[in-house]
Amino acid sequence: MTSTASAAPAAPTSMHFITHYSSESQCHGGGSYYVRHGYSSYYCHRESAGWGLYVWD
Repeated sequence: MTSTASAAPAAPTSMHFITHYSSESQCHGGGSYYVRHGYSSYYCHRESAGWGLYVWD
């Protein structure tokens, strides 16, 4: 299952992988932090290593 905080930009200028979290709630917490500090949106994706956090400029 995947989830997102906001719609991803139609043509993102730059997407960055940040890190893996052990839970979805931790990933959303990390994503919210990055949005508060200037990134436009984030995306949490379930992966074999945990929840991957991706952010867009």
